Amino acid sequence: MRNLITGKGCALLAVAVVCAALAVSLHSPRAPLRPRPSQMVSVPASPGLSNAPAGSAAQKSSDPTAALHQLFRERRKHLLDRCRHLNVTDKFRITAWKDYLTMQAPGPLLTCVPPKVGSTSWHALNRQLSRGHIPDPRPASAILVRHPLSRLASAYRDKFLDGEPIGLYDGAWMQRTESRTVWVDRWHLYWLPTLISSGQVTPTKDFLGLLRRNVKAFEFASENYVIENNHVVITRKHSFAEDDISVGMDMVSKGRQFGLVDATVAAYSYMNETLIAKYGNSSFTFLEFLAFIVWSRDHGVLDQHWSPYTELCVPCKTDYQYILHLETIEEEARVLLKDIGYPEQFQIDTKHRTKGLTHTVHPDDLHYYKDVPKSLLKEILLIYIFDFDVFSYNPNALENFD
Repeated sequence: MRNLITGKGCALLAVAVVCAALAVSLHSPRAPLRPRPSQMVSVPASPGLSNAPAGSAAQKSSDPTAALHQLFRERRKHLLDRCRHLNVTDKFRITAWKDYLTMQAPGPLLTCVPPKVGSTSWHALNRQLSRGHIPDPRPASAILVRHPLSRLASAYRDKFLDGEPIGLYDGAWMQRTESRTVWVDRWHLYWLPTLISSGQVTPTKDFLGLLRRNVKAFEFASENYVIENNHVVITRKHSFAEDDISVGMDMVSKGRQFGLVDATVAAYSYMNETLIAKYGNSSFTFLEFLAFIVWSRDHGVLDQHWSPYTELCVPCKTDYQYILHLETIEEEARVLLKDIGYPEQFQIDTKHRTKGLTHTVHPDDLHYYKDVPKSLLKEILLIYIFDFDVFSYNPNALENFD
């Protein structure tokens, strides 16, 4: 990424801060030239999933572990069937961010955990597992998902302070919410771009031009790269400026939001102090947040914290043996860890408010959507159309909401 100069008193936007919840450090070399910011993988099923066919005695057993094994088989079969039926295998190119989001624990246990899907809790579990010893581990692959609409409500509560003025985001707030992203970084990542997308801050020609260049560089890089020593390496000659291709490589490895924050910092850094003085205590409604998501999709810079699972973890090209739902993660993780061979003392500690519901939106999240216009909701549902389908979540959960 380019050097991100944000004006007097503003901090350097640190990649390590932005992506602190991510597991693998893939990055591209940077050149501060100016002051601007697989095919289906066949993985053998684990013993816990391979013994009892659908319709067997295990399906009718009152044993909760057997019932969960049956559920895992059904989820996996449904995902594979829907991927074939939807014919979307070629839609989702394999990008480096899947490896970036995949955590490995001894076993090995490979788990793709998108942001805002219990990633903090899973990181803590992964650290525990890394200190454990398994005499005879069984390999396994997993993906963790949650209802897309609950995920958006969670992202709004976190990144947009649940509608509170952004001036309240201080050290005490960060400590209380266990956030590691400093104020000025959130300003460039989320709040200033939302002001731009809503028209409160005028989108300049420089900003829009940089955005287009970054997206073009990303599209080229995503089709012409390999990973060497945890770095993205471009495999074809090109005519992109070094700054642009560097940002495109960051977008490939860590998320498209890097193209947005680069353009935002570069185009508005000279007026940053003025903008912060005017808008530094703004608050954002849930409608503004959703509209920003649609805007960022239209510009090709959708943030990883709300990008679809089908793009982040590429489940139509990766054979995940275990599809875990955050709504019921404690029991499901217990069975997964037991199948691998971990002792029972290893358990996930989740503080999420989605427990107990498996296919619909948690009641705590429903009220966010009460006043969302149907036209905007339709655009949001369209972004996650494949997530709803392949992971068996109900896209019509709001129809009867009063």
